[in-house]
Amino acid sequence: MDSRMDTKKDVSQIYIVLNPVAGHSGVDDIHKMLEERFQVGTHIYEVYETTGEEDVAELTKAACSRGSTLVVAAGGDGTVAGVVNGLQQAKVPLGIIPVGTGNGLARALQIPLSIDQAIDLLAGENELMNLDALRVEDKIYVLNVSAGISANAMQETPHTEKKRWGVLAYVRTIIAQLVGFQPRRFWLTIDGHRVMIRASEILVSNGELLKDPFPLGPRERFNDGMMDIYIINANNLIDYLKVAWNALVHRGEKKQELRHMEAKKSVKIESVGSPLPTQADGETLGVTPVEIEIIPDALQVIVPKANENQEEKNGRKNK
Repeated sequence: MDSRMDTKKDVSQIYIVLNPVAGHSGVDDIHKMLEERFQVGTHIYEVYETTGEEDVAELTKAACSRGSTLVVAAGGDGTVAGVVNGLQQAKVPLGIIPVGTGNGLARALQIPLSIDQAIDLLAGENELMNLDALRVEDKIYVLNVSAGISANAMQETPHTEKKRWGVLAYVRTIIAQLVGFQPRRFWLTIDGHRVMIRASEILVSNGELLKDPFPLGPRERFNDGMMDIYIINANNLIDYLKVAWNALVHRGEKKQELRHMEAKKSVKIESVGSPLPTQADGETLGVTPVEIEIIPDALQVIVPKANENQEEKNGRKNK
């Protein structure tokens, strides 16, 4: 552990949770970049290298109780998820150094994917963005929760394939699963209103799925207090390709393969018949039924500064 924290109140006290096996970057290089960017006297930092055995959320809570003014997740989506859950009600901002292969939240919030540029952002000019969260039982998530074929693919894809191919590993698994696949019936409860639908995938999203100029459905924002629900009804690979094509080309048009709905409070997904796998933020969650609740302005995250036009475009609201 590299400890550089003290009790000074006029400097930033930063706690960095580093996953040394995430992605392909060398740990020594990351330590060197941190040492170069975080000057003594303005930034005091502590790095904790995870082993996979500890509870990252509890580590984060402990750091906040010691007076950390910023907690940084330096790893992949799993590391970010652990830190996010430790920051619940802490009123301490989240920083991200995208070391993993997916880096879903960093991509969504336009945080640099280059490690040195992400550290520059934390050490230099930046701004705080309020972020809604999706609560499932006692945990929160920041991107999406889904049930259906993609969640099953995440469960069935070997870790070695994920490490080697990233998102493409899931695509390969989904294509293989589409042979002989049939959509299922679901009960979907949106803000207390229950309906039966037929779908191959139900995805509840907190923020943008695709960035401009390729939006999927209406404009989404990570801090609008809403959940966007996407109901995908695809029988085969051709149908899935239609969904992708409509998302990229036919902006805002209604298509039978893809329906969009919104929720202001909660969503419950129940599969008719046998349970189906569920996922949250790219990690396997369990099986249906799953209930999701929106938590407005659950935390704050450091993002690049935006001018007025970009701020409106990206939906950032700072309070």
